[in-house]
Amino acid sequence: MQIKKTIDFLNDYRTKLENKKNWKHAEKFVHVLEELRQMDFNASQIERLNSELLVVLKTFEIQKDNIGIRYELRSFLKFLRAEYSIIPPNYNLYIGLLVGVLVSAVFGIISASIGLVLGAAVGYLLDDKAAKEKRRLKTQLDRYLF
Repeated sequence: MQIKKTIDFLNDYRTKLENKKNWKHAEKFVHVLEELRQMDFNASQIERLNSELLVVLKTFEIQKDNIGIRYELRSFLKFLRAEYSIIPPNYNLYIGLLVGVLVSAVFGIISASIGLVLGAAVGYLLDDKAAKEKRRLKTQLDRYLF
């Protein structure tokens, strides 16, 4: 399975890193991959996930000295969100807060605080629904949301 191979690669890569930020990004990536190993996927989903991880590994091989782990993790999270509807914690909460503020600013009907509360409530409910459907990661990934 490609997940195990990618985890091994990232763990090996982390031992060689001197840059503390890249080390933390690699650690987050490993946490996400460990969570994916515990999720139930069907054969076609596993095949698609393996092909995406193979692309990630090829990118790491091409950019040996200048690997942007943060950007690779961000693009991998976008892939998970698009293909499997797997989201980081509080993803919908942040989106709901943003939409609540924008709606209150555009229409001016309700105050910004009411827009924040309504947006946060909707986002929280959507995050809770994703957690019940086991489509939410547990690893905190605030820096990689957008």
